[in-house]
Amino acid sequence: KANEFQLTYQSEKELFLIKGYGQQMSGGYSISVEACVLADDGIHVLFQLHGPAADETIVKEPSWPCVVLKLPYREGEIFFD
Repeated sequence: KANEFQLTYQSEKELFLIKGYGQQMSGGYSISVEACVLADDGIHVLFQLHGPAADETIVKEPSWPCVVLKLPYREGEIFFD
């Protein structure tokens, strides 16, 4: 969890796309799904890490932002763009 990572997991009916951004030096981070597109060559997904807002009270302890996107199962390659 200290480093950035991405992985997929599939069951018979579901597909999970997981993206972690490693250790950040404070709390207040969020992750958005900028795009999730089914294309001819597979599924393309784009996540974006957002830092704490300038006016936000920030917890000065490390955090490990991570997001899980759950989709219906579909065969094909996954691209973390």
